[in-house]
Amino acid sequence: MSFWFSDIDEYEDYDNGCSLLGTSDDLEYVKEQSEQYDRNCSLLSVKESLTMALSGVYKIFNDRWAGQTVWIISDTHFADEDLRVGMPNRPSDEELVRRINAKVGRKDTLIVLGDVGDIEFAKELRGYKVLVCGNHDAGATNYEEVFDEIYTGPIMIGEKLLLSHEPIEVPWAVNFHGHDHVGARRKGCYNFCADVIGYGPINLNQLLKTGIYKDVESIHRITIDGATKRARKRGKKLGR
Repeated sequence: MSFWFSDIDEYEDYDNGCSLLGTSDDLEYVKEQSEQYDRNCSLLSVKESLTMALSGVYKIFNDRWAGQTVWIISDTHFADEDLRVGMPNRPSDEELVRRINAKVGRKDTLIVLGDVGDIEFAKELRGYKVLVCGNHDAGATNYEEVFDEIYTGPIMIGEKLLLSHEPIEVPWAVNFHGHDHVGARRKGCYNFCADVIGYGPINLNQLLKTGIYKDVESIHRITIDGATKRARKRGKKLGR
C-alpha cells in the first residue's frame, strides 16, 4: 500500500520525536517511491485489462465486458417446479445462486443464455449481467431491472461467435446456446444449459483462448469459395 504525508509540517506532527525519517530529503524520497509505485500499479492494471480481452470478440463487447472474467450459463429456470419434476436431482434455486456467485465476482460479467425463471433469484446474482432471451423469458421489459444488457434473439459477438438460446447450426460460426437439457451433440454448437455443465458458469475468457473458433471458415470465405465454384461449373458447361 502506498501513502505519503501532504507536507513537511504534517510529517513533523506525525513524527513527534519518533525519528521516522529525519529530513525533508528523506520525505521527498518516500513520496517519489510512492508515486512510482502507483504508476506501476496503474500500468499493471492496464496490462491486466488487455490480457483479459476476449479473443475473437468485437471491440464493442470487449469494451463492455472485458477487464474482468466473463462467465456464461443458460437455463437457470429459477422457481420452475415443472422442470424440477423431470429433474429431481437439480439443486435448489438457492444452491444454484450460490454456485454461480461462488465463481462470478462483483465486477465480472455474467451472460445468461435464456430461460432465467423467477427474477427475484436473478437479482441475487453477482456481476454485470447480460441476457439473451429464451423461449420461457416473458418479454425483455420484465428483466430490465435485473440485467444490464438484454437481447431478445440471437446475437453475433464476433465474426465467428454466435450467442443464442436455442441451438443454431451454421458453417461460419460456433454457437454458444442453451435450451437443450439433455446435451445432444451438434456440429459447431456448445451447450451451456445449467443441467449439462454441472450447475456452474463456464469461464468464457479461458474457453476462447483455446481457439475454439479458429478452424471455422468465415462467412466471407464461404461466400467467395461458393461463387468461385459456381463460376467454374458454369465455365465447364459453356465449354470454356
